Amino acid sequence: MLVAGQLCRDFALAEQLAEQLARVPPFGPDDKGIVRVHPGHALAEQTQRRIIAAMRLLQINSASVNGRARDQAAKNQATRELAGLAAEDDDLFARPDRKG
Repeated sequence: MLVAGQLCRDFALAEQLAEQLARVPPFGPDDKGIVRVHPGHALAEQTQRRIIAAMRLLQINSASVNGRARDQAAKNQATRELAGLAAEDDDLFARPDRKG
């Protein structure tokens, strides 16, 4: 529950940062006159990293729910091969009717 609460706070912070950063230029001079990235961008990036880490920990990301994308292609191929083998079968064994 603590991680979920922190995730909600991080989402709120990310939204606030996005609104604030939309109003300021991304680059600007510092005290010495050197052009640098606005410090809010580093904070926004850190918040995004915390959000991603919390989502992985809570297993609410796509890879946790659906599996890795590279594994899905192999699963689809195996399913097609099994369907092809079932179509070539001589029907000596009873099989459930999956058409309806």
